Amino acid sequence: MTPTVRSSYRVGLSNEGVLVQKFSTDDTQYGGSGVTNVDTIEIKHIPWHGRDLSAEITLPPLAMVAFVIK
Repeated sequence: MTPTVRSSYRVGLSNEGVLVQKFSTDDTQYGGSGVTNVDTIEIKHIPWHGRDLSAEITLPPLAMVAFVIK
């Protein structure tokens, strides 16, 4: 965890679809700064971290985020 926002952070994924952020500890309702991800994030056919697919997410500072694939 770092106090720096990481924009366009690419993560490797195994499933096609779109990512939807379901939870972030950086949400303002929990006292966070409110850095969030857009409504849906496209999963692309770009190999990354040993996976065939990947997506770019925003990592909020000092926080944890959870996603679902739809």
